[in-house]
Amino acid sequence: MRFKLKACGAGYLILQKDDVADFHTYGSWTFVLGTNGNRRSNISSAVYDSKYSTHYETLLDCNEFRPFWIRWKGGLLELGKGSEFGIDRICVHTTTPIGFNYGFLLTGWGSDGL
Repeated sequence: MRFKLKACGAGYLILQKDDVADFHTYGSWTFVLGTNGNRRSNISSAVYDSKYSTHYETLLDCNEFRPFWIRWKGGLLELGKGSEFGIDRICVHTTTPIGFNYGFLLTGWGSDGL
């Protein structure tokens, strides 16, 4: 899945089986961009749950749409920057095979974005 995000920080892409965005749903995975002052990104099993594969770099911009991608196949979860899958990976995590029906892109905790 490719997407562009313009935000000062705290961008979230949630993948889950249910049709209502829920940060705490068992089996959902969250791809986090630019938390902690736009300095940290990670993959986590829920926003407040264990964080896997953390990356430290300023990725988001308040005034510019930036391209990102996520990919999941079987139990491999990947988050990257740019427009090409597999290039510029910033976070990778392996888990048990999972299936998703819904994706939600949002900002949080006082961050504005598109």
